[in-house]
Amino acid sequence: HAECDAIIAESSAKLERSTVVAVTDGASAVDSSRTSSGTYFDLGAHKVIGRIENRLATLVDWPFNKGESVQVMRYEPGEKYSPHYDYFDPKDPGSARHTQNGQRVATLIMYLSDVEEGGSTGFPDIGLHVIPKKGSVLFFSYAEASKESKSLHEGSPVIAGTKWIATKWLRS
Repeated sequence: HAECDAIIAESSAKLERSTVVAVTDGASAVDSSRTSSGTYFDLGAHKVIGRIENRLATLVDWPFNKGESVQVMRYEPGEKYSPHYDYFDPKDPGSARHTQNGQRVATLIMYLSDVEEGGSTGFPDIGLHVIPKKGSVLFFSYAEASKESKSLHEGSPVIAGTKWIATKWLRS
């Protein structure tokens, strides 16, 4: 819990409106499908996050340098992230600039806080909702950039409280 609190404290002053990747050109764009605030931490740039990244690499047996920078996000009441896939769809023209260092193949969501109500991570295709629990991690993989991966997921709207997560994407 102390690590979660340290990441939240370090992130709070750096938050900006979250963006999505535009399918047309790959640029970052503000979109109503994602209403959180967030920030990134470069690989190994923060002591606590570096320790966590090393533990995660060991846990999932994936090289540290084959992961993206950790993204920390805060969701206030009413904020959400509509259903989406984390991989870059090869059919979208904007994906090419994001897959030069490999396609995303897995997601790790670290829950930095409990949420009073709402804010689950939902998987509509399989009817699963994961309730945020401070200090826990959700891992899911998608070996191919395909809807058959059943990795469609959403950050359900927060109803009460604040949801803090840190996300790390693994690359091929």
